[in-house]
Amino acid sequence: MFRIHAILACLFFFTAVHAAPAVKIEQKDNALAIAIDGKPFTTYRYAPAPDDPAWHRPYFFPVLAADGAEFTSDQWRLQQKQPTEAAKRKIDHPHQRSVWVGHGDVNGADHWTHKDKENELQRHVKFTAVNDDSFTEELTWDSKEPGKPVLAETRSVKIIAYDDGARAIDVTTTFTPANGDVVFKVKPLNVSGVEAGWLAARVAPSISDGIKAHASLITSPAGATTEKEARQRPATWCDYSGPIDGKTYGIALFDHPNNPGHPAPFHVRDFGLLTHIGVHDWTLKQGQSQSLRHRLLFHPGDGKSAKLDERYKEFAEGK
Repeated sequence: MFRIHAILACLFFFTAVHAAPAVKIEQKDNALAIAIDGKPFTTYRYAPAPDDPAWHRPYFFPVLAADGAEFTSDQWRLQQKQPTEAAKRKIDHPHQRSVWVGHGDVNGADHWTHKDKENELQRHVKFTAVNDDSFTEELTWDSKEPGKPVLAETRSVKIIAYDDGARAIDVTTTFTPANGDVVFKVKPLNVSGVEAGWLAARVAPSISDGIKAHASLITSPAGATTEKEARQRPATWCDYSGPIDGKTYGIALFDHPNNPGHPAPFHVRDFGLLTHIGVHDWTLKQGQSQSLRHRLLFHPGDGKSAKLDERYKEFAEGK
């Protein structure tokens, strides 16, 4: 009997030690608070809030490492912290708000830079499910004509926590035209005026600043090690790693094999943008739907230590 109790105690101890990190999503006013093992991971801001007059679409901010380091930057909030108007104007791309889904030209509507400050929003309709580690949301995307949306979207999000401290945001977006055919347009990469992506992240300022000092690195399995190469060479994933408070962290973006145009180069910039476009110009017919799936992996250490090929394989296999 003693031996049985000892074995059971050992099994319980082994299970407790090796239990997967626990994800918990809690719905609050205007946002979902997402924690891993009881510590904040990120907040999904799905609706306007009094302290966020620049809100145009749902976004995740902040996105935190297991030790509390901030992986991403909300450029609008960074702009607000500047002491003078001249300093505020020097902040680039204030519409790049940490982690978001967008596109630059959807039947002429700008769902990237938000030059129209009052319209062309991604509007939360409802959550159809909010579970411990995932949620499903219904949204509409405005057209240039007020009150007549261009797209209906179903957004399915899963949060993944790994034993080594890495964590991921997996996003599947399914688009359906709301009022007639929808044309998506974007200029080719390495041509001025590219303003588009799907799932996108703006890395922490210290990571992008590290590019000039050769302390940060952009990499892909196609052998890319620079912005230009990553924007030219088709690949399955792209990683952006560098220093935050003296330690190395990185963000990798995975492009699912079923996405249109896969594999394609990544829309990545030295100033801190990491996103993916895939097919540049295409039309979604009324009555049809198109799904896109991407995953952002937030990891400690550089890309070489993050098991990116292994984790991409899991992603491609539906895990």
